[in-house]
Amino acid sequence: MPETTRVRSDGQEVRVRTRPTPQLIERICDALANGKSLNAICEQKDMPARSAVYKWIRRKNPDGTPRYPGLGATIEEARRQGAEAMVDEVLDISDNTGTKNVGRDRLRIDTRFKVAGKLDPDRWGERTQIQHDVHHSGEVGVYDVRETARTILALLNQGASREELGLPEIDVEAEDAVEVADG
Repeated sequence: MPETTRVRSDGQEVRVRTRPTPQLIERICDALANGKSLNAICEQKDMPARSAVYKWIRRKNPDGTPRYPGLGATIEEARRQGAEAMVDEVLDISDNTGTKNVGRDRLRIDTRFKVAGKLDPDRWGERTQIQHDVHHSGEVGVYDVRETARTILALLNQGASREELGLPEIDVEAEDAVEVADG
C-alpha cells in the first residue's frame, strides 16, 4: 500500500500507508485543477508520494479490472483544468509591468503554454493549419499552409507579381516574411 509522511505529536516524521479516499483524491484533483504539478502536491507532508498516485491508477483487481475505476480519468480531467489555470497565470505574468526580469517572465509564459499544450492539446496545443482544396476533377488535395506560404514567397522572390498570384496587397515587414519562410 502507498505511503505518506505524517508528523507525530512529538515532531518526528513517520511514513504511513494510505489509500485513495474520495477526500484525498478530491484534494489532489483540486490542486491539479489549480495548475499545481503532481510533484509539488506530493511533496506536501500530508500527501502520498507521487509514485503512490501512479500505483493507484495502475492497480488492478485479481480479475484484471481497475482497482480504482475512473481514477485515471479523474486525474486527467483535473490536469486539463489545470491547463486553464496555467493560461490564466500567463495573463497575470504578462500584466505585471513592474518586473525587471523580462527574460524570466518570457520563460515562465512559454513554459506554461507548452505544459498547457501537453495537458490539453485539443485546446492549447500547437496546430498546423491544414487547407484542403477540391479540384474540378474531384481529386482532393491537402496542403500545409506553411508550405503554401513558402511557395508563394519563393514565387514573389522570383519576380512574380501579387496580381499574377491572385494575392491582395498587404503590408508585410521583411522580418515577418523571413519567419514564414524559415517557419
